[in-house]
Amino acid sequence: MSSHPPHPLFQQRRAGVLLPLRSLPGDPAAGLLGDPALRFLDWLADAGFGWWQMLPVGPTGPGGSPYSSPSAFAGDPVLAGAAGGGGPANETGGASGGGEAADARAAELEAFREQEKFWLKNWADFRTRNADGSAAEEGDDQQARHHQVIEEQFCFDRQWQRLRQHAADRGVRLLGDLPLFVELDSADVAAHPELFRLGHNGQPEVVTGVPPDAFSATGQLWGHPHYRWEIHRALDFHWWLERFARQLRLFDAVRIDHFIGFQNAWEVPSKANNAANGRWRLAPGGEIFEALARQLRELGQPEGLPLLAEDLGEVTLPVQQLRDRFGLPGMRILQHAFDEEDSPNLPENCPPVSVAYSGTHDNDSLNGWLTHMEARQRALVLRYAGGSYGTMVRDLLRKLLGGGSNLVVLPMQDLLGLGTEARTNTPATTEGNWQWRMEEQAANKKLATRLRGWLEEAGRLPG
Repeated sequence: MSSHPPHPLFQQRRAGVLLPLRSLPGDPAAGLLGDPALRFLDWLADAGFGWWQMLPVGPTGPGGSPYSSPSAFAGDPVLAGAAGGGGPANETGGASGGGEAADARAAELEAFREQEKFWLKNWADFRTRNADGSAAEEGDDQQARHHQVIEEQFCFDRQWQRLRQHAADRGVRLLGDLPLFVELDSADVAAHPELFRLGHNGQPEVVTGVPPDAFSATGQLWGHPHYRWEIHRALDFHWWLERFARQLRLFDAVRIDHFIGFQNAWEVPSKANNAANGRWRLAPGGEIFEALARQLRELGQPEGLPLLAEDLGEVTLPVQQLRDRFGLPGMRILQHAFDEEDSPNLPENCPPVSVAYSGTHDNDSLNGWLTHMEARQRALVLRYAGGSYGTMVRDLLRKLLGGGSNLVVLPMQDLLGLGTEARTNTPATTEGNWQWRMEEQAANKKLATRLRGWLEEAGRLPG
């Protein structure tokens, strides 16, 4: 069993900000992937941050969740202002341009179709199907809609590549987020049903979730179909390699949501009302990561996987061994640091190859967490922070930045000192999530100057 070193990116002492693209200020109808995202990148660079972590950027699912997308590959055309037709106002070199511009755009579109051929047609087929899920009949309208879906993805890709180039120019890395499972009603299941544990009626034999935990006494029932791992293995994990390759065309590194599921996944009978009565089933995560490591070596990439493991929840010894075997940094959460004495989540106890957060998209903001905790525990946190009640958020963030993790990622809500009203998501609930938007001018020069001082003090400024 081989052992892999950490990726070079995770051996640099840096800091990043967690902000979903959909939380940027601006007019969503005009798209947020253009100027709003570019302006935020400039602010990150001015403040000294080396990373921007986002949530998944695919089309959203029920309740607006980015973790229940109908595609494991597509970008959300709404982010590019391209849903329903032509590109946004800042899309240059459009089809209406004359001569050389039109020819150049046509060549770019053809190159994009070739590069993304594994999933692009499947996505367009899925988006142009009939209401009952059957394939639409060929015709001018169907062909026009099919072409429109591909144009939407092309528009998303052009804007994304502009964003990524601007990030590279400003010294900011992009950190993506890959959900482990996919929706039953998705282009992936429609195009590759053999890869999923489906019955003869096309419905899942078992569904995904997690057992009872701190977020829910009955567990969390996600409802995605489970993978038919023996078929993935027989196909040399081709679908997974394509999926990782797509993510690494978008991002410099990728956070693996629910990393535990690559070692063993919780499966629940498909008719269950909650996730309490399930069981663990082994998964071939080691084989998948070995295949990915081979692929990256063949492409001449640096040794080490550019992946971050969301290793929260039922982290058993085999899960830790899988993470460490591939040199993946795990996550440390400051809000979890006061549940036990000398917690491994305390900043001073975090190993270099880890990524420390004040909280994730599933946590309350730091301010909200402090407000709602019992007075006795708040006093304990105050003693640790070493300041006053009025400066607890600031003091905790600076403690975290001064800790041992090579990478510290701070939610934007915490940098702004916002309360529970700005929470991104509350697990095991379906209402009121994924709606927070940052106010215009919240990320301003004064804040950037203050934060840059913190990062310089903690030795986290880019070289």
